[in-house]
Amino acid sequence: SLTVRIICFFFLNLNFTNHKPPAHICSKMKATIALLCIIALATATNVPPVKDFSLTDLEGEWFIDGTWKLEDGFFGNFTQLPNKLCPTALFSLLNRTAILLEVHYSDLTNMKGVTEFNTLIANDTDPAILSAGNGSLVVGYYSAQQRVAVLVAADESFAFVISRDSEFNNYEEINKFFAACDPAIPADQIIKANNTICEGPENAIYDFNVSALSGYYYVNGHYVVGKDPASCEIMYFSPSTEHKGLVNVTFIADDKVVGTDLFLPLPGRSGQWVPATTQDSLVFGFEDDQNGVWTWITGSEDEGFIISKEAKIGLVEFGIASEYFLASKMDVRHIHTVKNKCSLPSDMLEINA
Repeated sequence: SLTVRIICFFFLNLNFTNHKPPAHICSKMKATIALLCIIALATATNVPPVKDFSLTDLEGEWFIDGTWKLEDGFFGNFTQLPNKLCPTALFSLLNRTAILLEVHYSDLTNMKGVTEFNTLIANDTDPAILSAGNGSLVVGYYSAQQRVAVLVAADESFAFVISRDSEFNNYEEINKFFAACDPAIPADQIIKANNTICEGPENAIYDFNVSALSGYYYVNGHYVVGKDPASCEIMYFSPSTEHKGLVNVTFIADDKVVGTDLFLPLPGRSGQWVPATTQDSLVFGFEDDQNGVWTWITGSEDEGFIISKEAKIGLVEFGIASEYFLASKMDVRHIHTVKNKCSLPSDMLEINA
C-alpha cells in the first residue's frame, strides 16, 4: 500500500513541461488518476490474502472464536464473558461475486440482541479480498481441514477468527499468519470467546418470559441417565440483587443443595441462560405461563427438568412438557417422575450443602 501511495503522489503532482496538453484534458487526466488511486488505496492491504479461495468456502454459519480490537471489557462477575456474547457469523451467497454477512450477538452493554448485516463484494482478481463499501475485509487464512478462517480489515483496524466448531483451540498456524501481517498482529491480544457455554438445542425459546420465574418450584420430571431422581427435588430462582438481568438458580435434592450458579438469559434469545462459573447453559424449550409449567435442558443435553409450583402435574401436562426432550432427540426411557412428598420452602433458602 505504501507503493500505491507513492505512485499516486507522483502522478497527482506531475507538471507537464514540454507538449503540455490542453487544460481541460489535463484536468480530466488528473481526475481519472485520482479516481484510480482512490480505488487502489481502498483495496490495498498489507494483509496477505489466502490463495485458491472461493466465496463458497464461507457459506453457512460459523462461531466467532476469537477477536482482535472488537471487544471492550467484561460484564459483572462473568470474567470469561465479553460484552458481545455468543457471536456467530452467517454467510449467504448472493451471486458469483457477492456474499451477505450476518453477525449475531448478545450486547451485554445495552442488554439486547443485535444483528448486523454487511454485503461483501469479492475482488475480481482476488476473491479473498472483500469490499464492504466503507472498507475491505481480507480472508488471510483458511483451512478446510481445520474448519477455520481468519478475516482481517484491510487497514488492520480489527480481525476475527471464525470456526465451524465451538471448541477450536489450535492457533499455531493462525498465529503464524498474524505474524506475517505488516505490521504483525500480536497473538497474545486475541480475545477468545467461550462458545461452549453458548451451545444448546436450536429450538430454544427466543422470547422467553424470564420474569415469570421467581421463588421455589417442584421438579416434576427429571431427565437423567444412569441414576434415579431424589424423592424430593426443588428448583429455586432468584433475580440477582448485584447485577441487573442475572438470575441465581439453585437445585435442591432431599434437603441438600446439589448445585447453584448465576445465569444470564441471553438478550435476544432469552430462553438460553449462560452460566457464570460452570460450563453448562440452561435452555428453555417449553413454557406454559397459564398453568405454570416449564421445561428446560442443559446445553450439553445430558440432563433436563420439568418444573411447576405443584408437587404433581397431570399426565397430559407432563406429556406435553416432555415433548421438548423428544424434540431434542433425548431418550424417553430416561425421563423420570419425582415423588415430591415434601413442601416448598416459604422463605429464604437456609439449606446448607
